[in-house]
Amino acid sequence: MFSFFRIFCSMYVCLALTAGLIFISPKAKSQIFKVDTIFYNGPVTKCINIVFLSEGFKDSAFPDFVKKVETSANNYLSESPFAQYRSYFNVFAILVPSNENGADHPRTAPDCPSESAHPKLTVDTYFNSTFDSNNIHRLLVVGNYTAVNSVIMNNFPLFDQKIILVNTPYYGGSGGSNAVASLHSSVNELVLHESGHTFGKLGDEYWAGDGYAAEKVNMTKESNPDLVKWKNWLGVDGVGIYQHGTSGVPALWYRPSQKCKMRSLGNEFCPVCKEAILLKILQKFGTPVKFFSPEQQNLTVTNE
Repeated sequence: MFSFFRIFCSMYVCLALTAGLIFISPKAKSQIFKVDTIFYNGPVTKCINIVFLSEGFKDSAFPDFVKKVETSANNYLSESPFAQYRSYFNVFAILVPSNENGADHPRTAPDCPSESAHPKLTVDTYFNSTFDSNNIHRLLVVGNYTAVNSVIMNNFPLFDQKIILVNTPYYGGSGGSNAVASLHSSVNELVLHESGHTFGKLGDEYWAGDGYAAEKVNMTKESNPDLVKWKNWLGVDGVGIYQHGTSGVPALWYRPSQKCKMRSLGNEFCPVCKEAILLKILQKFGTPVKFFSPEQQNLTVTNE
């Protein structure tokens, strides 16, 4: 049923293009870009498709973009629980050209570093990426969601996860409908953390701010061990009920782990987050598999 829905969406896009629909923004027009295959394990209608999009890369910078995608995707699929189901995934890269390299930095966030550490920048990029979103310096987002949606639907409508790599060396990223990561030295970890938000629907396990507090798989106001949503994991690999803070709003919320990638980069995902990601993998993959075990090198699918 899920595959049918995705195929229907693809057919709808084709019909819309044939009808010559006109969009207000020039960047939302139907544009076809080069799509590179990074990893291929099976038909796009059967597998989970991760699609990387370039942002802030001029044409001349595309070789670097593809190399970054290869490294990041390999790291992504080597991290548990993705690693155990590596053969469920395809990875592609859409080469979207920008007029200039980089990303905007308006220097409007109160926590901006010094001008010498990260100067004020205005850059002409395809998706209008910018730091300082929501008054948080490291919150790097794309400003033109219409352009992102147009590019993905016109070039790879059967996507399951889209990740936007922004050609800037400064630390930053974001989750939500798009996983966004800069090319900071922590890019591989940033991609995993932000994909935790986007793919796994996970919350941060550090305190991101009062406005980000909400009931999620790994965040709750429930502190009763018999009722907490991760009760089955209590005592496993350090899983407990940890208060986000000792006063104010943080004191009302709890996380399952002190060491998780959703709290700080460099850690593994905690068991609670691994389970959530695994359930998403199985949910998205559906049931077209003839047989599969994590030890297999290749996926075997039905011909239906």
